[in-house]
Amino acid sequence: MRLKLTTAAIVGAAMLLAATAWANTDPITFNFDSPTGVLGTSQTYTAGGFTLTAYGFSSANTPTDLYGKNAGGDQMGLGIADLPQHEIGGSAFVQVNLTPLLAQFTSGMLSISSVQPGENYDIWLSSSLGVLGTEIITNGTLDNTPFPINFSTGMPYLGVSAGTSGNVLLSTLSVTATTPEPATLSLFGIGLFLAAFLIRRSNLSLNRLES
Repeated sequence: MRLKLTTAAIVGAAMLLAATAWANTDPITFNFDSPTGVLGTSQTYTAGGFTLTAYGFSSANTPTDLYGKNAGGDQMGLGIADLPQHEIGGSAFVQVNLTPLLAQFTSGMLSISSVQPGENYDIWLSSSLGVLGTEIITNGTLDNTPFPINFSTGMPYLGVSAGTSGNVLLSTLSVTATTPEPATLSLFGIGLFLAAFLIRRSNLSLNRLES
């Protein structure tokens, strides 16, 4: 009976290790408030081993300089250099190429900042750089508060534009891993191997006692 309890405890520990290996995942967050100042028509952002590229457009297929803003509070994020307050407004928009994420992630949390009372924004997905594409959120009003968006492998370009009024900033984009990292997988494999070894050893001891 004692050996059976020991075996059950080992199996339970292995299952707990498996659950921990998949549950202990931290979000990967891209912050668009750094670097600051005029950035040119494109800018790369790296987090968690992934690099995304953002692009600025004054209108469809017309590149324009981006601007990294870090003025404190909700005045932090990525905008357009030539517009008032260096923010996204009018017909201008910012696109981010999500291609590096799409093999591993199907959704994320997006945050738009500098959304003042009466202002709003639209979120888009597109298959083409420089074209807004399909609108997935219309006249959003959440300020500096993450909200969920679904990704699409056929439309890898995420676009942010001002809605019916106002100027806004692209603040952050976060994704959460759904599979363990290689180091976690290694520990998981070692744990399973050890559990199998101990179970086999317990079974051999039980067989000797029965014989």
